[in-house]
Amino acid sequence: MQLRYYRAQIAQAVLQAADIVIQSERRLTGPVTFRENTDSETLIAELGPDIVWLSLLADVPLHRPLMLSHENFTGHWRWLRHVWTYYKEPGPEQLPQTAEIPPNILTSLQQQKYHTAIAHLHLAFRALSAKPFDNMPPTRHLGFLTALQWFCPYIGAELLYRYGRIESSAKRSPD
Repeated sequence: MQLRYYRAQIAQAVLQAADIVIQSERRLTGPVTFRENTDSETLIAELGPDIVWLSLLADVPLHRPLMLSHENFTGHWRWLRHVWTYYKEPGPEQLPQTAEIPPNILTSLQQQKYHTAIAHLHLAFRALSAKPFDNMPPTRHLGFLTALQWFCPYIGAELLYRYGRIESSAKRSPD
């Protein structure tokens, strides 16, 4: 599938995962430039779906042209590595049933500003990781992991599984 159309498809998947219904017409997606003849299946096979999803949604508004580079992918990979390192071992306190999802992420998604929502996701992680796990309310950790799963369905599902919030990490969004 062409990257431009795949970008629109994953934007809709993020809204669906977040249970956000947009009443307005679908926005057009700008062209995506990376390498000639590179399609979504090739990128996913090389980099994994989570990094591809972040790269396609994070840098510019959906309707603007996007020029991908290896630096885009590397930056998102490094950030996900930090998230994984921080959350790979469940903390001593069990996560609660309710999540405190940062409202600015939801507001950005309702406005279809995926790049802004991902920026707020980065800020939420920075605030959470600045302190030891036990020093932040568990509802905020769960809120971050829930929002992470919207943009990174595989890593997000695996972390939620490790924290006992979902039954199986195999129940991930299709790529």
